[in-house]
Amino acid sequence: MNVEQQIKMDRRAFVAAVGASGLFAPRSMAKPARGGAATAVLNEIQDVRRHGALGNGTTRDDAAFQAAVDSLPESGGMIHIPPGTYLRTEPTNTRGKPILFAGSGQGATFLKVGHPDNDMFVHSGVDSAQFRDFTLFHSVQRTGGAYIRIDPGAGKIAYSSTIERVRMYGHYVGIDLVRCSDTRIRDCPMIGNARSYACVLLRNLTNADSGDNSISGCFFSGVGGAGIRQESSGGLRLLDNKFNGLVDSFVLCPQYKGHTTSILIIQGNSFENASRYNILLQKGADDSIFTYGSIIGNEFGYTPIAICVSSDGNIFQDFIISSNIFAIPENGTAIVLDGGNTFSVKNNLFRGISNSGDSIKRTKNELNPQIEGNIIKNLNS
Repeated sequence: MNVEQQIKMDRRAFVAAVGASGLFAPRSMAKPARGGAATAVLNEIQDVRRHGALGNGTTRDDAAFQAAVDSLPESGGMIHIPPGTYLRTEPTNTRGKPILFAGSGQGATFLKVGHPDNDMFVHSGVDSAQFRDFTLFHSVQRTGGAYIRIDPGAGKIAYSSTIERVRMYGHYVGIDLVRCSDTRIRDCPMIGNARSYACVLLRNLTNADSGDNSISGCFFSGVGGAGIRQESSGGLRLLDNKFNGLVDSFVLCPQYKGHTTSILIIQGNSFENASRYNILLQKGADDSIFTYGSIIGNEFGYTPIAICVSSDGNIFQDFIISSNIFAIPENGTAIVLDGGNTFSVKNNLFRGISNSGDSIKRTKNELNPQIEGNIIKNLNS
């Protein structure tokens, strides 16, 4: 069974999907929280089929997508993508306009990506962009680029974008957030392959007071790369997601110099079967300080190392690891503290399938650890 056959759902799902899609959304998109950006009025609607898209899976529909965008006023609007399979090879650029790209449901609207490394959607403005209710999949091996890239350009920040109910298969990068703040990613299944780099990549945000992006209710899987890779400053919230079968589920590796930034919240997630790490806090290319993190109320399945802090002592400061459940395979380790300052590890449950696993390992690089109140069963302490 090929990829296209695998992901196509019963078209009757379209009936249910339409009710959840942007077709019946409020008539104006919410104004971004910061920056005084313009509001896109949804009575400005363009249908890609009216601009020549065929949606037959074999004819390139790139020109029709861009023509639909270009037909919208500067205040933006909605691009409607009816049921069908649209072959895409070239980027669709929003030209900075606040736009909602609304499909007709993950089981009805399919975008078939036929280029190895082009970005498919590029939002180049500071106004919000929204993407809803469609599926992206590849017909050629992806070796670069992103399915969706939001990048307002150097010296700018894109505020308050939303990506929800968008399903992705076979990406190199699924969603690339470049200089983004207050972005919401919700209910997106993302399944990579051996060549994937990350389902979600956050990068190039050097404003220590920005960030505050959130990812919730998503499913991340695939045999290659990371589920989420954060290389930027700024806060991030990971809430109620499922990670399964990746190389690394989540990596925080700041790539900026001389900044102090804060707030990582990882809560209510399920992490399973990563081939290396579930959570990796790793020193980046330049010295930095990341403060205030909480890893609370998560479940960690069978992975060689569930949580690893690998950095100089002062890179990551004041983190709480509490009330998590760790299922540790033979010869595995739940938590490795090899760098970090004032990590509080308390009230966790560590259970192994044999007594050859380890609950917590710490080295002399770890400063001021506070380890207390944990329950350790069938493991080395």
